[in-house]
Amino acid sequence: MDSSDFSNRREEDEDIRLFREEYPYLYDFVLKVLDGNCDEATLQAFKDDYGEEILNDILKIISGKASEKDIQVFIEEYSDEIYKPILKMIRNRKPPREDIPKSVHSREKFKKGDFIGQKYEVHDVLGIGGFGIVYLVYSHKTKSAYALKTFRDEYLEDITTRERFRKEAQVWIELERHPYLVRAHFVEKIAERIYIAMEHIAPDDEGLNTLEGYLRSRPPDLAQTLRWSIQFCHGMEHAYSKGIKAHRDIKPANIMISSDKTIKISDFGLAGVIGESKSISGIKLSIQQNKVGFSCQTMEDVGFGTPTHMPPEQFINAAGCDERSDIYSFGVVLYQMASGGKLPFLASLPINDEYEESRRFWIEMYKLHEQAPIPKINTPLSPIIIRCLEKNPINRYFSFKELRQDFETLLKKLTGEVVKVPELKELEAWELYNKGFSLDWLGKSQDAIACFDRAIKINPRFADAWYNKGAVLGRFGKHREAIACYDKALEINPRDAVAWCNKGNSLNRLGKPQEAIACCDRVLEINSRDAVAWNNKGFALGELDKYQEAIACYNRVLEIDPRDAVAWCNKGNSLNRLGKPQEAIACYDRVLEIESRDADAWYNKGNTLGKLGKYQEAIACYDRSLEINSRYAAAWYIKALVEDKIGRRHDAAFSYKRFIELAPTQYAEQVGHARKRLSALEEK
Repeated sequence: MDSSDFSNRREEDEDIRLFREEYPYLYDFVLKVLDGNCDEATLQAFKDDYGEEILNDILKIISGKASEKDIQVFIEEYSDEIYKPILKMIRNRKPPREDIPKSVHSREKFKKGDFIGQKYEVHDVLGIGGFGIVYLVYSHKTKSAYALKTFRDEYLEDITTRERFRKEAQVWIELERHPYLVRAHFVEKIAERIYIAMEHIAPDDEGLNTLEGYLRSRPPDLAQTLRWSIQFCHGMEHAYSKGIKAHRDIKPANIMISSDKTIKISDFGLAGVIGESKSISGIKLSIQQNKVGFSCQTMEDVGFGTPTHMPPEQFINAAGCDERSDIYSFGVVLYQMASGGKLPFLASLPINDEYEESRRFWIEMYKLHEQAPIPKINTPLSPIIIRCLEKNPINRYFSFKELRQDFETLLKKLTGEVVKVPELKELEAWELYNKGFSLDWLGKSQDAIACFDRAIKINPRFADAWYNKGAVLGRFGKHREAIACYDKALEINPRDAVAWCNKGNSLNRLGKPQEAIACCDRVLEINSRDAVAWNNKGFALGELDKYQEAIACYNRVLEIDPRDAVAWCNKGNSLNRLGKPQEAIACYDRVLEIESRDADAWYNKGNTLGKLGKYQEAIACYDRSLEINSRYAAAWYIKALVEDKIGRRHDAAFSYKRFIELAPTQYAEQVGHARKRLSALEEK
């Protein structure tokens, strides 16, 4: 059997495609982890199905914490056909077709003038917390300023934290648009991070844009307190209507005040979404001087939030909090507004950040909320505050709507004013597009398609919505449907290079190389240095046995990027097809200079050496390939053929056995031949 029958020509994501087809469940799990879309239930289900050992191994590899020894053990245990596509998936988790230097994303903090993802110019750092960081950025494309929120570097490889942030991002997007909520415009993944692009609430002339700032500087009078309270209630009513179970971190710092003196509720990072059952573990107190309130994330896997504003039940079961729990927290805020910023309950502050001091403060705050009477203040708001701060949730206001009605009655009695119910209009096409774009990044692809469809229904000529719908469909292997979407986008914008490129990819997948080439040519008319288009065109030409023309395409890729391993590999395969083995070997060597653990390159080099009659060198290459991927069936087979040819009977018999054990169903002919030769060898 000629080894050329097994020559390995690949396009950019062939290994990932095969991995998805052979191990769909494992592929989906890895994808969820990489996208920050892996919750506790998913982790537990995977552990139940596959065991804790492989779970920990995969998480270690994805996080970048696996040593060379760990990787070798993983490959020996599970094979390189699992390790290699996982590695490629890790490397591919970046915005498509963007050149983003990795070093940029390893910094703790961007400074003014830096660009995030070559898109957002940093103007300032708005805030750094124990968990997140928020930048004021300007997008030159949209001509808009955003508050761009992400998590800190120290949490980059922490799956639990990434899942928490992904959930926060989803909460923001599902809230859509409301005049009394800080707006989340869209969510985007840049390199390894999710960013939430939020409405920027600019400070007023005195530098104030939070209720916390107002309480320090000039606390509101009774009428203003009532107006803000009514607005707050409207905002929370909307949040609950969108599936929020509880905000769980209501405090003055999370209540923004716009320049026109409008409430904007912020920070849904601890918001409980219906169906959530588990809190985040660990304790971290962050005591900040000269601020009203103190922040605390969690305590002993049961409670999290801000202990100065938490209801008693949140200390012992944060996951069980509901609307009445938020009413208690707002009751604390209401007390502060009525008292000039004073807290109703405050234990002695921790003297250091040691665990025992944090624990002591936490426990003392819990006892105060659970047992201490409310300090009396002289205000018409007292009856409302007392009911909000009832120890037992049953005795509190049942809902923010009920609470709002008492505020409205008092305001009308005091000033005659009526705060109108905000009018909520249907989302516009571009808003639905942003929502779909965000949901896709968050792993909610079907929901994303539904948003794109709604946007298209409003505006049938929304090219970006057509394109993104096609991209999602293509990822799910629905290439005919994807092409129909790309065609719609190209009717509107015939110079959309990315749409042409993706259409070509789908046509290649459907076995239509000639049409794929035409798409690549359209891309190259727009941008002659598009490396992806040249690579794809080369692959399509190879499918048509036009190897010389394919090589010319790969050469164009290598002019653009001399370290493009895929182009080197495919060039080598084409040279082999043209009967130029020495040149092919030189190409495979270039691949191995770039990635020494490329099993395909070792395998292809071995095949080429075998054609030249250099059998010992060929076997050495197959051995290197099998060191990397011990389940590489084709390598076992061709190695067996060569060993058989040069009289290494025992080695050949072993290799035939391994091939028979591992061979996919499409190798039926080769399996038959291997069985005959194995039988013959064992008879000798």
